[in-house]
Amino acid sequence: MYAVVAPDGKQHRVAVGDTIDVERVDAGPESTLTMDPVLVVGDDGSVAATPDQLGDASVRATVVDHHKARKVTAFMYHNKTGFKRTRGHRQQRTLLRIDAIDA
Repeated sequence: MYAVVAPDGKQHRVAVGDTIDVERVDAGPESTLTMDPVLVVGDDGSVAATPDQLGDASVRATVVDHHKARKVTAFMYHNKTGFKRTRGHRQQRTLLRIDAIDA
């Protein structure tokens, strides 16, 4: 069984036991989250995607870890003026383990 959820605005296809890396969630390690709404639920070739088919479907996940993503470097340069500037940014991320898909 699999489900498609969008906890951070980006869609993720998940199954029980998977781990996904999403934008930071305000929850401590080993806490449990419920992700609603579920966009699609599929099992053995049958797919449920309409709101009346999904009903009260949800996905339960456990927070594994908080970490930072790889550094993104922005380099600015203006020709003929000697202007150069380098900036870096690391996005806060959360690793989630999928525990159950309730459909």
